[in-house]
Amino acid sequence: MWEKLRVISKCITFFSLATASAQLSRPCWETEEFTVQQECFECSDYQKVHIHMSGKDEYRNCRSVSAEELKFWKFEGCRALDRRAENKVRRQIEGI
Repeated sequence: MWEKLRVISKCITFFSLATASAQLSRPCWETEEFTVQQECFECSDYQKVHIHMSGKDEYRNCRSVSAEELKFWKFEGCRALDRRAENKVRRQIEGI
């Protein structure tokens, strides 16, 4: 019984340390209030934010799930067009 309690205690300690280290490594804009000073735009990968608690200006990545999905479908569309163009050229060459 005592052995089981020791194992459970070690597991709890491990998970609490892992949770604490995960919170320490999180960016400040995930844990503190901020205001956006410069929005994301077409040619920029970063957004300027002002952190209220520390008073610092930080830059955060503009990447989002919806933006990445849009990039993926643009890429897939280009690949499809490339295949169609390749097939068309191949047929033209075969016809010679």
